[in-house]
Amino acid sequence: MSLRPGEDSAATGHRWTEERTDWLGVCFGLALSCFVAFQQFKLPPVLPELLQQFHYPRALAASFMSVYALVGLLGSVPLGRWLKRRSYGPGLWLGICSTALGLIVALAFARFGTALLLARALEGLTYAIFAIAGPVIATSSARFRDLPLVTGLLAGWIPIGQIGAGLLTLAVPQAHPLSQMLGLADWQVTWLVALVLTLLLGWFCWRFSHHQDVSSVNSRAKARETVTANTESAKSDGTSASLASAAVSRPAPQLTAALTKSQDGRWPDLLAAGIFLLWSAQYFAFMTWLTQYLIEQHNLQPQQAVLVYLLPVVVLLGFNLLTGWALGRGLALWPALIVSLVLQGLVWAATPFLGDVTGVIALLVYGVCSGIIPTCLFHLPHHIAAHRHRRRNGHDATTKAAVKAGPEGFATLMTGRNIGVFSGPLLLPQLLSWFGQWDLAAQAMAVITWLGAGLALALTVTLTRQSR
Repeated sequence: MSLRPGEDSAATGHRWTEERTDWLGVCFGLALSCFVAFQQFKLPPVLPELLQQFHYPRALAASFMSVYALVGLLGSVPLGRWLKRRSYGPGLWLGICSTALGLIVALAFARFGTALLLARALEGLTYAIFAIAGPVIATSSARFRDLPLVTGLLAGWIPIGQIGAGLLTLAVPQAHPLSQMLGLADWQVTWLVALVLTLLLGWFCWRFSHHQDVSSVNSRAKARETVTANTESAKSDGTSASLASAAVSRPAPQLTAALTKSQDGRWPDLLAAGIFLLWSAQYFAFMTWLTQYLIEQHNLQPQQAVLVYLLPVVVLLGFNLLTGWALGRGLALWPALIVSLVLQGLVWAATPFLGDVTGVIALLVYGVCSGIIPTCLFHLPHHIAAHRHRRRNGHDATTKAAVKAGPEGFATLMTGRNIGVFSGPLLLPQLLSWFGQWDLAAQAMAVITWLGAGLALALTVTLTRQSR
């Protein structure tokens, strides 16, 4: 059932649903999310070239990734409230203009590190907007029956963006005749292609806003519940899918309030946020600096380094979806999370001893763990909410499946995640400056990952004790 213009969902007494899924809207929302992930992750494959050409300090180069998280921490909540008031039509145009301006500034003034940092901050503003608007449009375009499929598609937005950026870098070889004729560096070609994609997406935004009526009262009515669930917590790899699920199936406001004001306090939520902080810090450090590490330590050519960089990302995407499917069919969350964190720490610790074959195996293991861990982490708010509900209402098996976390649970989790995304790329070059070599820095990152496993074990013990 679709609402008529001017008809409010509360007035009709029905939740927003569609007789059929608008797959054009779903694809458009997914495209928005993947676009900003591509914009963020177009940097790591070309970072060695930028360092060689402009000799940025490593701390400044790391901030080109971290600034995305900083803009998200500062802007996601006010931007979400603004989108809730104004709908997402104006937000689309603000996002397109901000990214286009950022790309132009980077192309013109990249030799100045502060100018490139400003350009990346402008792209980060688009990231903060589209990380909310993308899942809102996609989920509000889907009927209830198709939501699991839609949320599964949204779960892969970060790795899809990473893969797209890496493939683009591979498609722009250094000896490209057109690049040489125009005197363009490879990274400049990548930024020009990104600008063309931005303009193309702007055209689709115009088409969508005019022909799908994204700013209409009807669209605002359909998306109201989804916006409410996303504004406090959107922005993450896989976060779109989890929040969309929470938006559709969260309990009544009275139950949500009871769950978030548990007599046991916020310790489980804070521990979950701490796990995500530590894991995100090491993951974004890994993905930001992997290509530079491969070039410096293993003497790979830039194109070879990008190919190796893509290997764990492809594996990650597959195991992200596979783990979500397995959790829905009985996979134990705690053993999967803790074992994966321990294994990922072992990959860091084994760095000094890896050769060609063992290095590839280690990257595959890292990719598998990187698919399992965030999927488990995005299930933690639901797991904690169900635990609190069972404590308050007795261990009734019928209540477990019905309880879902509201936006407040995800807000705490995503705060930890964003702090990790901000600090990780900055931390690794600082470790390099302290220790003077990659191998010792990798050992420190192994300890950080194992600390995440320790927090996961502590959270397990905390919930177990509370259940007695």
